Amino acid sequence: IDQSTKAKQSIEITNSLNLGYEEIEKLKKIALQMADEDIQKKVYSEKVNDLFNWRWIFHLNIPISIFAIIFLIKIFPKQDLLEKKKFDYYGALVFSIFASTFLFAISSLNNSSSTISISFFLLIAASLISLGIFIYYEKNNPEGLVDLSLFKYKFFTGGMLGSLFIVISWTVWSVFLPLTLIGVNGYSASKASLALIALSIGSAIGANFFGNLIGKPRMYLPVSITGFSVVGISMVISGYTNLEINFNYMLLLALFVGFGSTGAFSAYTVPIQNNLPEERLAIITTSLQFSRVFGISLGSSLLGVILLLNMNTYDYDSPRKEIYDPDNIASVEKIKEIKNSYLESNLSTSQFNEDLLKSRNNLKNGLRIVYYSASITAIFGIIISIYIFRKINPHQHEVEDSKQNE
Repeated sequence: IDQSTKAKQSIEITNSLNLGYEEIEKLKKIALQMADEDIQKKVYSEKVNDLFNWRWIFHLNIPISIFAIIFLIKIFPKQDLLEKKKFDYYGALVFSIFASTFLFAISSLNNSSSTISISFFLLIAASLISLGIFIYYEKNNPEGLVDLSLFKYKFFTGGMLGSLFIVISWTVWSVFLPLTLIGVNGYSASKASLALIALSIGSAIGANFFGNLIGKPRMYLPVSITGFSVVGISMVISGYTNLEINFNYMLLLALFVGFGSTGAFSAYTVPIQNNLPEERLAIITTSLQFSRVFGISLGSSLLGVILLLNMNTYDYDSPRKEIYDPDNIASVEKIKEIKNSYLESNLSTSQFNEDLLKSRNNLKNGLRIVYYSASITAIFGIIISIYIFRKINPHQHEVEDSKQNE
């Protein structure tokens, strides 16, 4: 629902394909609204987690989601379709097979064995085969799920890749940062949420700052490089310090990550759309949104594997083995349950504290590599930005169309 709303708003803003003052102001308002909503969501979820149980977040989200769907159906204006198209169920199914097998293949890599399992190769083979079938089918289907001809434009290809790399770094601070704060440092969920709130505030500041610059084509490259650079440097600092810094400094770092991420997001939204054919704006917008959603899944799987590969494995009997599970030490409630299990098994409190400290150090060492790895995506983002924005031309798609016709 969130992604659909953002896509609709982006399409409405960029229908004219010219960024004027009013369009820029609309973009800033939407970004500020989204940042404010992020803050409210983080406060809501962490309070529920502290007062009740993390499972209640999902229970409460079910009725909220149902209400949101009904609300959106009512308020979204009905559109008269010029021509009806059949949904490409076959293409969607084949691509789903590719995405799921590819992500499962990545997730199958772990430190439980020194060799790569046969399941990894089977999943990779299945994903490559399904991808080949998808490309062949979409290429010969005029009403396919994706217009593959758009990849002839460097703005579309670069925009898809850039959008993918943006969210991988974002995933680190939305998924792995709480793991550091709660699992390693032992903060409560409410205190950990302050970092995510700082991240959202940084996004709001970045939306105002970069929103005033992104209307000028010559600023596309500086805005993009600035955004990726700030995020990349922040990731390196996170890895170098392992976030063993003053909590206020950590909040400041979160502010910078939010600020930089918004710069990269700004450069890879409207500027990409403005330099591609207007008649394909809808599919371009949804494709960019899809790239970001897929990037979140890819980043979570890839960085999760990197985390596990850089953590030691401890083969203890229960309940000691439970304390070495990263998921368990990221939950205050679970830690209390395991501590009670220690006492019931006639294990001393000192043994529990020793194992907990050892587990947290193990997780900390793995997370350090995760932060360093995330900084590499910023380097790729800078390279892609230079490629597509170095010689910016507001009518680039017209030039590329003429070359294709020749």
